[in-house]
Amino acid sequence: MCMFKLSGRSAAVLMLIVSVGLLSGSQALAAGKIEVTGEAEIKVAADHAIMTLGVETLDQDLSKSLNENNVRANRMLDVLTSHGLDARKIQTGYMQCYPKYERSESRSTRLMGYTVSRSIVVTLNDLSKLEGVLSKVIESGATQLHGIQFRTSQLRRHRDAARDAAMKHAKEKAEAMAAAVGQKIGGATAVKEVEWDRGRHQIHAPYPQMQQQSQISYEREPSMGESIAPGEIGISAKVIVTFDLQ
Repeated sequence: MCMFKLSGRSAAVLMLIVSVGLLSGSQALAAGKIEVTGEAEIKVAADHAIMTLGVETLDQDLSKSLNENNVRANRMLDVLTSHGLDARKIQTGYMQCYPKYERSESRSTRLMGYTVSRSIVVTLNDLSKLEGVLSKVIESGATQLHGIQFRTSQLRRHRDAARDAAMKHAKEKAEAMAAAVGQKIGGATAVKEVEWDRGRHQIHAPYPQMQQQSQISYEREPSMGESIAPGEIGISAKVIVTFDLQ
């Protein structure tokens, strides 16, 4: 049996050689792979809308402000149900009340009254009724339109289609990149979905200022007379795929 005794410097050199060998081995395992990103977007028609409406009242008597708010909300509900909306598609989003103060030039404050505010979220499945319902609801007592979201009820199916298209894009990209260096791709060894679109687009409306006559005041010209076009919804998908290189 032969035994060697290494000095401290020789031992360090040997450890460095071993480390380099291990690193080269790990790099060899990672070699022969190509990682690409695939993206796709498909356009689909919206088939329902979600409106968020607001009712805000102000009175020096809290009970009167609350009562007026309830009256307006009930009139809105009557309009919605008269247009055939299912009660399950109408929901109160929030309700709150708080004192409202006015500050004078002398920095003194005066209680103007009590504000009662609530939101009502409406899901409308028949988009042909959208403009008519919206106009009648505003006439019945709504003081705010927070926004309209256009969505698709077939999100799962469209999202799957977008992901399939993203996978196809990833494969085509990998094939093109491999061909550029004179190689081909093999099977996929890893797949990761990065993100997907929720399938909706939204119209935001400015918040109107509350008036004593309970009319709607906008910071710009109101668009109620304009045609509301749902248009198309973009549903996107993004994947990361790793292929073997041949």
